[in-house]
Amino acid sequence: VLVEPYLAGTSTARANEALVELPHRVLGLGVGRAELRRYGRMDEHLAAHGLDPQGLRERITGFLRA
Repeated sequence: VLVEPYLAGTSTARANEALVELPHRVLGLGVGRAELRRYGRMDEHLAAHGLDPQGLRERITGFLRA
């Protein structure tokens, strides 16, 4: 699981390259492509992108269950 402070998936290719000889799955989480202009405080910004604790928990749990 990669949680990036920038565009989601930016580092996913590098992780896949590093793990090419191992069975693996990579979940790249980060800021979405949609530009948010009014998101308020940092915690609201993180929540809007699903990067707050609850959003991360939900997305990682879903990934691990798949």
